[in-house]
Amino acid sequence: RAAYLPQVQEWSVEKLGVEIAGSAPKTAVLVFYTTWCPHCKAMFPDLLELYKESDSAKVAFYFVVFDREPEIIANFLAHHEAPKEVTFWRMPEAENETLKRWAEAQKLAFKGGVPYVAVYGRDGKMFQDFYGRVKKGTIQEALKLAQARDVP
Repeated sequence: RAAYLPQVQEWSVEKLGVEIAGSAPKTAVLVFYTTWCPHCKAMFPDLLELYKESDSAKVAFYFVVFDREPEIIANFLAHHEAPKEVTFWRMPEAENETLKRWAEAQKLAFKGGVPYVAVYGRDGKMFQDFYGRVKKGTIQEALKLAQARDVP
């Protein structure tokens, strides 16, 4: 399974803001999840499938996991055969309160629970967000609408 291990890096709220702002002119999908959450586990294969189906020149994906143990994260990603080219970010527990304040400033529904998915337009602004288990088609539709809205 080690052949499937993608990169897992430490994440910070500061990096998160810079990455999303820097994704313009792409639309972006931000995913917060854990490896132990039943809804996260159920959604994860669909999210990876959506990533694989999306044009990387038009859509950026950010996967942020809240688990503390890098080995648990690595095993979860290997089990799901996560693409090696995707960087997965591990959010240190120390960042949780900062993340909640950042999410509030961004007008996100995120309050600390998972799964959470936000779709950003090409302007770097949040277009639509989802809390809890969401079907792949719902996220696809939000991406299409965000991309259509951004067309001059």
